Amino acid sequence: MTVQEAFNKLASARKRSKKTRTEIISLRQFIIDAGVNPDPEKENLVKRNKEIYKKWKKGRPVSEIAEEYNRSTSTIGVICRRIDYILERKGARFKEYKDLLRYYNM
Repeated sequence: MTVQEAFNKLASARKRSKKTRTEIISLRQFIIDAGVNPDPEKENLVKRNKEIYKKWKKGRPVSEIAEEYNRSTSTIGVICRRIDYILERKGARFKEYKDLLRYYNM
């Protein structure tokens, strides 16, 4: 590839990018005009993971929890093992789970 070919490809990519941005802006405006938020709020994962962990520590089966949260059993297992690991190390760096320390010895 020559430098001139690279410049041509770059110009073409910029045109496509501008067209895509314009399309995104118009679609977002259409959704806003319809009275809907185009950017739905993200799920609070820390809160969700705490709830999952509490249920798991209370003895609920992983399969039940997975079905309730529409996640795989392996995902639920990873969440619970990760929080267990954090709590074992008393997670000073993981302040978002600090209030879970009281659940450690359930």
